Amino acid sequence: MAEWVKPHGNAGTAPELKKARIEVLGENGAAEEIIVCLFNPSEYSIRSGASYSQEKGIGKDKADSQYIQGDSVVLSLTLYFDTTDGKSTEENKGQTSVTVYMEKLEKLLKIDGRQHRPPKIRFVWGSLQFQGFLLSLSQKYTLFSVEGKPLRVKADLEIREAPENRSSRFSPPESPDRTKYRTVIQGMSLWRLAYEEYGDPEKWTVIAEANNLASPLDIAPGNELIVPALDRKMR
Repeated sequence: MAEWVKPHGNAGTAPELKKARIEVLGENGAAEEIIVCLFNPSEYSIRSGASYSQEKGIGKDKADSQYIQGDSVVLSLTLYFDTTDGKSTEENKGQTSVTVYMEKLEKLLKIDGRQHRPPKIRFVWGSLQFQGFLLSLSQKYTLFSVEGKPLRVKADLEIREAPENRSSRFSPPESPDRTKYRTVIQGMSLWRLAYEEYGDPEKWTVIAEANNLASPLDIAPGNELIVPALDRKMR
């Protein structure tokens, strides 16, 4: 349900609908850009879980489940963007394409050259303030002008939570040897690998140093990377 802001001025003034927004955060955590949603979502879902390993001991019929770690929390929602202003398709000749909004969202999936990872974002709507990284974006265009210009789009987003500190969301496996080897696949980045292994994308430098990489972009599909264990000082 939409949240209404208490109006200022005369008591008879109609309440103002509070718009959901996506804040693009800088290195200091302040919003450097705000993407205002044209329409508020009708619903959203928050998914969380836990990871377990299955170990089958000698002489046992069933495998034992061992807790590994809590999975990251993911916010899923659908946003609609429409630039028709209520006009018919024929009347929208020369109207602004809805792709201008999608280009802003697509940028949230690209690596920021300053931070060597996609920008951190915060979805804000009413009491919900969900901070993380854009995990996926799916676009479905449903209305076009007579010129073929996209005027309406349905955008499905998934935002993966960025934990404020490691202890609240991530604990490394209690194994005596935690050094791992990972094979690079298409679309993998060092910041994402660090998030998956350490729960902190900023730890990409640890993997880079262990593999003598001068840049986080110096990886290609098929490369095998060492993912070193973190000592207590680095956690």
